[in-house]
Amino acid sequence: MCLIIYKPANATVPTALLTSAIKENPDGFGVMFAENGKLNVVKDVDSSKVFEPVFRHTDKELLIHLRWATHGKVSPENTHPFKVDTGLWFMHNGVITIDTKDDPTKSDTWWFNERVVKPSRHAVFEAGFEDFLKCPLPSLGFQGIGNNNRLVFLDSQGRIQIINRGTWIEWEGLLLSNTYAYDAFGLGVIDKRPSNYYGTNWYDHEADSTGLLDLQGLSLKEIKDLCWEDPELIAEMIHDYLNQGWE
Repeated sequence: MCLIIYKPANATVPTALLTSAIKENPDGFGVMFAENGKLNVVKDVDSSKVFEPVFRHTDKELLIHLRWATHGKVSPENTHPFKVDTGLWFMHNGVITIDTKDDPTKSDTWWFNERVVKPSRHAVFEAGFEDFLKCPLPSLGFQGIGNNNRLVFLDSQGRIQIINRGTWIEWEGLLLSNTYAYDAFGLGVIDKRPSNYYGTNWYDHEADSTGLLDLQGLSLKEIKDLCWEDPELIAEMIHDYLNQGWE
């Protein structure tokens, strides 16, 4: 699931945000930025080491990833960002449905990169690339990224492509990819996204007056079934409910 932070140049990433994110996402960090035509990447399987590169490059535009390993082992090859091509890397937050049985030690993002992103790497910054990523590719066991996955691409020229931009959260001059992978409530992060941004077929007709799925009205089996179908979405909805209080 994880967390991605986009930090504009000269913006500040609060220590409290990183501390909270490390606690929830201990399985590796990555930082990347472009400078003088070169893409710089720092990553490690120890998330607690994220402070040094973030605070050393406060003047730069940074992309920061902290990993919570849901698929694949904790390892350097599963740590974000992922290399697509020379001078092109990306980060992902979410769970991608794709066939991983050839090597389950590799994460869903690793397989997504190998089977979907690398073959289409020349189209990353073209119009329509996001729509392409949402198209199922049954032969690869890939169901499309939907609205519940956030991705960001960066190349050596400093070009950034943010996927599902409308589902990110703006806070203190930063962009955050979710509200559940850190203590959003304690930090005062307010989720101003539209209530229907999840974009799922069952969501619209099962929403309550707050615009959030009424989990209280579901049986335990129904909640389990939903969690099996889309665990990240349900986790985020539950987090939203806890932040707003049960009605």
